[in-house]
Amino acid sequence: MKADPLESLEHLNIELPSWGFADTGTRFGKFLQDGAAINTADKFADAGVVNKVTACCPLVAVHALWDFSEEEPPARVAEIAASHGGEIGSINANLFQDQEYKLGSFGNPDADIRQRALDHRLDC
Repeated sequence: MKADPLESLEHLNIELPSWGFADTGTRFGKFLQDGAAINTADKFADAGVVNKVTACCPLVAVHALWDFSEEEPPARVAEIAASHGGEIGSINANLFQDQEYKLGSFGNPDADIRQRALDHRLDC
């Protein structure tokens, strides 16, 4: 017996990327947008609105260097998420942004860069 597609949607959960609510970009440039979130609280507020409208986006993927700080450590960010009806999903490391990673992170030919990547990942 085939599952009812509409019934399957009742169980659908989509994890939103926090960086999708801010001015973000690629290695080719940054894309500025009116009304972009300017801090972590704004990102979770925006994600909360999406979840209220869709009822299927309770998780927000965060980026270790962009969403956590000394002022907003992971526990505080989790509180912010909860205050907007969501929670932290995946926690992503930053192993691509710095020029030192142009030859890779864990597979970089430079042992110091491999160690830096490992240390950063363990910090996440």
